[in-house]
Amino acid sequence: MQNYSSLPLAMSTIQLSGWMEQGARAALAGYIGQMPSLCVEVGGETFASGRVGAGSAARNAENVTWWNGESEGNWLSAWLGHVALVGSESDRDQAVERLERILAHQSEDGYLGMFSDATRAESDFITGDLWTQTCLLRALRLWADAAHDDRIHGAVDRAVAQACARLARAIARGTAFDHVTGTGHDLMFVDVLYDAFLRDPDPSYAASAIALYRAFSDAVIEEPFADFQQHRLESEAPFSGHGAHVAEHARVPLQIAAMTGDPDGTWMALFERGVTKMHGAIGSSGGLKSDETLGAPGHAPVHLPEAGEEHCALTELVDTWLTAAAVTLDTAWVDRAEAIILNAAPAGVFADGTAVAYLHAENQVAATRAMGTRWDYSPTHDDAAVCCAPNAGRLLPLALRHAVAPTPHGYRVQLYGPLSVSFQGVGGDVTIRQRTEYPFEEAIDIDVVAPGRRFTLELRVPGWCASPSVTTTDVTDATVERRGSRMVIDGIWHPTSSVRLVLPQAVACTPTADGRYALHLGPLVLAAPIAHISTATRRYPGSDLCDLDVFAADAAASWAPVIREDRLGEVTVERSRAGRADWTDSGIAVTLPMIDPSPRATATTGAEDTPITLVPIGQTTLRRTVFTMVRSR
Repeated sequence: MQNYSSLPLAMSTIQLSGWMEQGARAALAGYIGQMPSLCVEVGGETFASGRVGAGSAARNAENVTWWNGESEGNWLSAWLGHVALVGSESDRDQAVERLERILAHQSEDGYLGMFSDATRAESDFITGDLWTQTCLLRALRLWADAAHDDRIHGAVDRAVAQACARLARAIARGTAFDHVTGTGHDLMFVDVLYDAFLRDPDPSYAASAIALYRAFSDAVIEEPFADFQQHRLESEAPFSGHGAHVAEHARVPLQIAAMTGDPDGTWMALFERGVTKMHGAIGSSGGLKSDETLGAPGHAPVHLPEAGEEHCALTELVDTWLTAAAVTLDTAWVDRAEAIILNAAPAGVFADGTAVAYLHAENQVAATRAMGTRWDYSPTHDDAAVCCAPNAGRLLPLALRHAVAPTPHGYRVQLYGPLSVSFQGVGGDVTIRQRTEYPFEEAIDIDVVAPGRRFTLELRVPGWCASPSVTTTDVTDATVERRGSRMVIDGIWHPTSSVRLVLPQAVACTPTADGRYALHLGPLVLAAPIAHISTATRRYPGSDLCDLDVFAADAAASWAPVIREDRLGEVTVERSRAGRADWTDSGIAVTLPMIDPSPRATATTGAEDTPITLVPIGQTTLRRTVFTMVRSR
């Protein structure tokens, strides 16, 4: 198979502006930056002075030994990514100090992880060890790339080598995945092997990845985590397992295909089978049903609008879709990732950076702890598990590293928004700067600053866009051609070159699995916001952050409006401004006549036609997103 997959962008090459910068700064000042002081799962430094050994007790809601390594490792990726993007010098100094403490505890054999040497000596395979190494090593690579720090890269290389050696011994002795309880995450060490392969295409990384997948597939894995065992994946049994595991495991066959070249197509076939099996669990806003599983065993998953979406699964699915785009060059996978980035994910985060929902839904009339420990808003969720809050923070850095990708003949712009990417290309430095508030406006102005050389610039045309247009300025010998899902511009680029891409956004009405309908404006899923009130249920000492229950402000507004098919043509779209002063307000209002069944003082039953205003789901907390429709006769 052809594979142009390359290392993602270094965070140091990316500069944010507009709503992206404001959102990143709010998150860094809020739940991401404060998390170590709020919970021991992140603040305990389990990769340094807090390593787990004989007599140590895991301090988390379920007393699961490896959970803290997952929490701290994923938080490190979120925090280091945000520090690299928008952090101050003080933030950077703190990042270096924390990483130095971790590196100071690297074992003689190269191990970087959460378990003491004495504990590791007891077994070649400790449940959760490969997984928590994965979480840590992904973070270290992110920072090493951003800081061009060869010393950290060298430390990670040693850690990968020792992990591969221990894994080989465990597989040979039959101890890999034996007595597994509560995890299949260890399979995700393939992420680390794939990253290592992209840096150095040594076939031993592919061999280790295949051996790990075979050991995982041959083991006795608990039902919620076993969907991607090869025999289960190839069977007719539908997926019913834990959403985060399904979302992350889906990219393992894909990564192995990329590392091996997949001569007989076996690995890509496994990836495609996994995608097919999870199809019914994906909702209108791109998210995966995972509250905490996809469905009941033996029944194909169905994403209902009231189903919970888990942030861990959302972030892992974005990673999988962007990996698929890198390996296959098919931009349809970027469309899937963008749907989550712009809709499902922000729908579960307070825009001011103070709190995150562990689970949230497309149709959500309340978000309270009484619904379950995962349904309120919190900066940590340490009464359940500190996994979704760190993963919510991981999403932006993870996605931005795929915003622009090299191609055999130039560069491909994959994700749009107010951001700039600068890197050293063949023949000199290149900057690709987007001046836009996309997705809240249709036009994207792209400055291409290049030293007078020829290359092609590919611009993704999202699947929802019917009639894109491109104009160029100061591009010598420019040709513009539509090639499927790309606009391809070839020419000689100069320091003053620019391109204007316009992606007209139309309102679309799409059916859902249960016979209801969702409304979209271009890439944005629209929702009817429910006015809400928030009540603090827990405060964190030394912080202004708190856990919150969120209720509808008006109980009489609890019934969802209903679409009239014959009035869909009366929809209006208003954009109050092109550049937004308040990043929490998109400036978009879509209004259409709908039946409002909610009681009101002036009538006994409601059920009157009234203009209902919809906004992007990402700027709502409580909302109705999927509606029933009255058909025209």
